[in-house]
Formats: sequence, structure tokens, C-alpha cells
Amino acid sequence: MSFAFSARAAALVSLALFAATPALAAGNAANGLLTLKEFSVLSLGNAKLSQEVGGKTWIGGNLTGAGGQFGFGTNNAQGYVAPAVGAKPTLSVGGDVTVSNLNIQNGAAPGGPGGKVGPVGLVVGGTITGGNLNFNAPGGVSQVGALSNVNTNLNGGTFTYGAKSGGNLNANGGAVVTQNANLNPGLKTSLATQTATYSADLKALSTSLFGMATDSAINAANANDVKFVGTPGADGVSVFNITDAASFFSQAAAFNFDGVSSSTAVIVNVSSLANITLLNIHQNWVSDNATSADAFSQKVIWNFASSIQNIDFGQFDGSILAVNSNVSSSAGFIQGSVAAAAMVRDGGAGGLNSEVHLGTFGGTGIPFGVPEPATWTMLLIGFAGLGAMLRRQRRALAA
Repeated sequence: MSFAFSARAAALVSLALFAATPALAAGNAANGLLTLKEFSVLSLGNAKLSQEVGGKTWIGGNLTGAGGQFGFGTNNAQGYVAPAVGAKPTLSVGGDVTVSNLNIQNGAAPGGPGGKVGPVGLVVGGTITGGNLNFNAPGGVSQVGALSNVNTNLNGGTFTYGAKSGGNLNANGGAVVTQNANLNPGLKTSLATQTATYSADLKALSTSLFGMATDSAINAANANDVKFVGTPGADGVSVFNITDAASFFSQAAAFNFDGVSSSTAVIVNVSSLANITLLNIHQNWVSDNATSADAFSQKVIWNFASSIQNIDFGQFDGSILAVNSNVSSSAGFIQGSVAAAAMVRDGGAGGLNSEVHLGTFGGTGIPFGVPEPATWTMLLIGFAGLGAMLRRQRRALAA
């Protein structure tokens, strides 16, 4: 026996299927997690950087500021996870670059190819204007849309540019320099496409993490020793929930993560009860047993799920996932990955002024692909409605 689906029945089918796979429509959360493991810094839009970045950096828009060293590596055991295929170079910028100094290094990093931050290289879709570009990476590959009044110093590697006006280009250490006048348009398009993919995947990741059930508690009885006490489930993941970001971060003076030592990954979901123009997060980090907070930084994700206009950090441990917010920093260093909508404060007053140290996020056990209870409820409602519609349709046909 066959049935002719009415428009209303078809709509219910669509609703049920949509409810079952909400994240897949927008991006891939698992890929978003791999992105957070590969990059130290990822800005979907513009970024103003004035310090060093231990690992890889991806800027979807323009890069401004003093610049600094990229890929300087680490002298500790915390590195990053290099993907099996499609690994990106040390620094990628989708738009233009206007900085004082741009230094591309080939620093040591556990997990990277040959124990290095790599593949070493530089990709800029737009124009590098002014300042100094130092490419200290024998064997590296660079592509730059255009150079304008830049003092470029190459030590080995292959360097391709689309156009050049003013400045100097010094090739040392066997560096190979070529010009390709057709480089720019295709390069910018490729970088923009990749940025859009990162955006979708990281937003899917944020949504997925925010949907995880809270299983761990924060003891904030002592503002100078706010304890994160993990009680991980079978997957080893501890999930904390901060529902009022403004109140929590204004009252807490110091964080203690001793209680997550048995967790394979730690998720701190942060949301807001009201619109926030600027959220300052400048806490200290303490320990009951002299263990450095850095010891736990690689397995912690601070997931800022709400759209907060600007978040400014001081010294900070753990990876920052804030794809709906502008992120800046004013002091200290950040130990972990940083992924944000942009890294330029409104009006351009500030940017990321902290060193970003390796390692990137390295936690394990985060589950993906299993619908949350609320999703299953939506799915069952959809199919229940569909069943009722088909029964009515059969009775009408029999009559």
C-alpha cells in the first residue's frame, strides 16, 4: 500500500529531520575541534596583534598592529595537533597586512611535522604595506598578493608574490623568489572560502559544547580561591556552566583548577543574562598543591556562547572559544588556543597584546553526533505529528 504525502506531512518530515541534525546544517563540530587544536590564534575577522604567537595563526580579515613573531614554538611539552592532511602554514591572512614587523619562525613544537610549527610558511591574500618582513624558514613556502614599501628579508624557502612597489627584497640562504601577476584574485578567494568553513565549524562546535549537560560544580564561596571541581562522566569530560558572566567574573578574584586533574577534557560554558559591551576577565590563578594552572590549560575550553561585544583578558589559562565576540588582551600571556569573531576592540583602541603560548587545546573524549535530549523530543514530536497526519489521510481515503 502506498500513500500520497500532503504538503503538511512533508513539512512535518522536514521538521523532524531538521531537529535531528541541527549542527550539520551550519557546520561540523568535530572539524571545529580539530581547528582549535591546530591553531594558536584564529580570528574570523580583523585582528590587531602586537606580541608573539607560539603556534599557527589564521586571520580572516586584515592584520594590523605592531605585529611580532609567529610560530616561535615552545620549550615545554605542550604543542599542538597537526592534521593528517590540509595542514595550514605558520601565518595566513585573508586581507591586508599593515604592521611594523612580521617575523615568520620555525620554532619547536611537539606534535608538529618534524617537531616544528609547520608547515612553515606565510600566505597573505591582500597587500603587505610598510614595515619589515623577515622570513626565517629554510624550506618554507610563502605566497603574498602584493608588497608595498616593505623591507623583505628571506632566509631560504620559496617566496611568490603577485605585485611589488617600493621597498627591498633580499633573498638569502638559497631563497627562490618568483612573481606571479595572477596570484592575488584566486588566493583571496581561497582564503575567504576557508575562513567561511572555519566560521561554520567553530560555531557548530560552540553550539554543541553549550548543549552538553552540566555535571561539575564551581565552588565560589571564597572569591580568592574559586574552585572548579570536576566530576567527569564515563567519557572523562567535565562540564561547568556559568550563566551570568557579568556577575561571575566581576566577583571572582582567582581561579583554582586543581579539581579537574582526573578529567580528559574540561568545558566551561559561559553565557550572559544581558547585553554586555565589555567583559573584563583579569583573574589570578591559584593552586592548593603548587601545581601550575598551565598544567591543565591544554584540556580546558572556555566556551563563550553568548554574543558579548568585547571580552578583554589578562593572563589566562585554557583555550578561548568566542566566535560571537571581539577578543582583546591587555597583559600577561594566554596559554591555549584563541578563536574569536575578531581581535580588534571597537574603534580600534585595543587588540591582542598578550603572548599566546603553546599548547593549543589537547583534550580528549568530547562526544559529537549524539542528539541532546531536547533534540530527541523535537524529533519524536515531529514523527508523532507525521503519524497522526498519515492516519487521518488513510481514514479519508477509506471513506
